[in-house]
Amino acid sequence: MTREETAELLALITAFWPDFVHQGHVTVNAWHLMLAEIPASVAREALVLLAATRSFSPRPADLLDAIAELTLPPDARLTPAEAWGLVLETVRAVGYYREPDLPGLVGQAVRIIGWREICTSENVEATRAHFFRVYEQLQRRARRDAVLPEPLREQLAIDHALAPSRTHALARADRVVSIRDLMQTLPAPLPREDGDDEA
Repeated sequence: MTREETAELLALITAFWPDFVHQGHVTVNAWHLMLAEIPASVAREALVLLAATRSFSPRPADLLDAIAELTLPPDARLTPAEAWGLVLETVRAVGYYREPDLPGLVGQAVRIIGWREICTSENVEATRAHFFRVYEQLQRRARRDAVLPEPLREQLAIDHALAPSRTHALARADRVVSIRDLMQTLPAPLPREDGDDEA
C-alpha cells in the first residue's frame, strides 16, 4: 500500500467514524508504517468489515486483525471447538494405526500433541483442553504473521528457532534492532500539505 492509498484509507475511516482524530501527515505516516505491505484492496475490504460491525473507530491493530481474518486460510479460521471436532471425526475415521491427513493448523496441533496421545488418551477432557491451548497459540501466531512486515516476521521466526540458552534481554535487543532496520527501509514521509499541524 502506498502512502497515498493509506491517506485514502484514513479519509474513509474519518467518513465512517467522524470522531476519528486525523493529525495530517503524522497520522498517515504512522498508519503507513503498519500497512505498507498490505494490498490496498484488502485493507479497504477489512475496513468495510469493521464499519459494518463496530461503532467506534479502529486502531491499526484492529484493522490488521480484520485483514488477518480475511486473508487466513479456512482451517486457520476454525474455532478451537470446530478444530477439535475435526480431530474427533478423524480419530473415528482413521483410527490409531493410520496417520491422519489434517489441514494446516489443525494438523500442526495434532503433530505437536501426538496422534497416539490423542487416540489413546484416557482423559479426553484434558487432551481436548491441551489441544485448545496449542491450537489457539498456533492461531495467534498465524494471525500475527499474516500482517507483520516481512523483516519483522523473519526476525521473530529466527527468535523462535534460537537455542534455549539465549537470554530474553538479548532477544528483545535483536527485535529493537530489526524494528529500527524496518523503519529505515520505509520511503520518506509525504510532503506536508498546507494546514497540517506540526508533530
